Amino acid sequence: MATFGGAANAPDTFRGYLNEGGLYAERIGAHLPGFPDSSWADGTPLSGGGVKGAGVNFFRTTFDLRVPSGIDMPVRLSITPSASTSNFRAQIYLNGWQIGKYINNIGPQTLFVLPAGILLRNSTNTLAISLWSLDGKGASLAGLSLVSDGIFESSFPFADYAAPDYQEQAQLRPSPTFISPM
Repeated sequence: MATFGGAANAPDTFRGYLNEGGLYAERIGAHLPGFPDSSWADGTPLSGGGVKGAGVNFFRTTFDLRVPSGIDMPVRLSITPSASTSNFRAQIYLNGWQIGKYINNIGPQTLFVLPAGILLRNSTNTLAISLWSLDGKGASLAGLSLVSDGIFESSFPFADYAAPDYQEQAQLRPSPTFISPM
């Protein structure tokens, strides 16, 4: 049986079809660097923000990193678990790549490696998080931080992946329609 779906028609052929799911934010490319988010309302996935009730919110931020040549600095994203036992999930994207999933009521993973090459060593990085509350209790993360495992001298020739950003894929995705956060 032939179909029109699958990997051959994925909008992001560089990262692959397993990198994206069915969330609206993924379909429009909101997880990619360069996505036009200036009309989005400010928000936070942390306590006091997150998702009110059942539903999904998507959050984006950028951060600059400057790592000198000859230095290896492994970096992880650390999630401080919510004290709440509510049922929620978070998907984590770095520069368009899905790098991990956090499930609050199952755990235990709270540390996510930001792989060299995907983590841009001397540029602006885009971090995005989908926060999905599975019930009416809502969802938020207690904390989110970047953690370095140390600074090491290295002769390894680190190179950033040259993955396409939103502008290079915009014509392959539906036009975004912005809605108010939940």
